Amino acid sequence: MRNYFLVVALLSITLFSCKKDDGLVLGGTPTPMGEIGNTFASSHNIPGLSTVSAEVTGFEDGVSIITGTGTLTNPDLVDLVNALAPIFPSKITVNGDEVSVDVSVRFTDKGIASVQPEGDLVIVKYDAKVGDVYTGKVDGKTITNKVVARSTDYDYFWDGFMIKVIEVESTGHVNGNLNKVTYYANHKFGLVGVKLLFDNDNTISASIYSDNIN
Repeated sequence: MRNYFLVVALLSITLFSCKKDDGLVLGGTPTPMGEIGNTFASSHNIPGLSTVSAEVTGFEDGVSIITGTGTLTNPDLVDLVNALAPIFPSKITVNGDEVSVDVSVRFTDKGIASVQPEGDLVIVKYDAKVGDVYTGKVDGKTITNKVVARSTDYDYFWDGFMIKVIEVESTGHVNGNLNKVTYYANHKFGLVGVKLLFDNDNTISASIYSDNIN
């Protein structure tokens, strides 16, 4: 059931679609991960999230548009969607239990960034060092993305084998009782995992797969 987590991942990226800090520029050359037609999937079945798809539907000036749709009844995720929809009305559409999310993302050989007219916010740089920080504003609140770990060995199980990852913790969230988002990224496979922690201590996490790689 690989597709079930994708709307969650897109929602978490939507949280970081905000203005960049001066100097925090991703750079690099676009990779096949951002090409039109590339699809994303997940390995975990989350109760209350089904019939999900996610695909790159547009590409212009190095920016990919990912469209994700799904049926959503999970209480924590419903609260998150309901909190984010008024903030991003052009990107999140809710029709009963059906949710559609559009996000703009920059995939390059240097890393991944969320994109809006106001600027980019880096999610991860592949040459990141532990302690690196990327910040930006969302709905007037400061979001902080901090590199908290970087593998020195193949210690992260993904798609049947072990890989090295960069772990980024994102804090400062005030929407939908979301406390923290943790990203796991790899220089070849891109975003390979996402974990959401809510104020009620519930967690939702899964591995992410892209048909195309960097």
